[in-house]
Amino acid sequence: MTYALITGASRGIGKAVAMKLAAEGHQIIINYKSNRDAAEETRKSIEQQGGKAELLPFDVSSKEAIEQAIDQILGSVKRGKSLASSATKSGYFPPVVIQMITVGEETSELPAMLLEIAESNQREIDNDLDTLASVLEPALIVIIGIVIGIVIIAMYLPIFELMNVVQ
Repeated sequence: MTYALITGASRGIGKAVAMKLAAEGHQIIINYKSNRDAAEETRKSIEQQGGKAELLPFDVSSKEAIEQAIDQILGSVKRGKSLASSATKSGYFPPVVIQMITVGEETSELPAMLLEIAESNQREIDNDLDTLASVLEPALIVIIGIVIGIVIIAMYLPIFELMNVVQ
């Protein structure tokens, strides 16, 4: 099963993308900043359709929040805790990432596993961007068509007015 981390999946386009990916069989990780109720509603909608979803509260736009999470994890690792347990306590990582880190630690293949996590996340981001582009492209074409139509009307309207004045 593949996982899809969707930021802003509690409403709007993010919710639509999350619902579509869940319908295609992906397990959805719903990232939200403050609106837990809306994120929970999206999770329930996905699960009612037979999909799987998890919530991940995290402000991905806040450099400070990201730094704080990394500092917290590094501090725990320096005190002798495993990377997986430290990442679990931070609350910022989905269960699949924690499981992959645990397997990497147990098999002494942590660097390879971290590289696999990074590649997997990059694939998910690429897929999300492709989905977003496929959703936005038709809307942008319609908007551009409307703008061009308005410009053409604005250009020809004075000409038509002159023809009415001449008659």
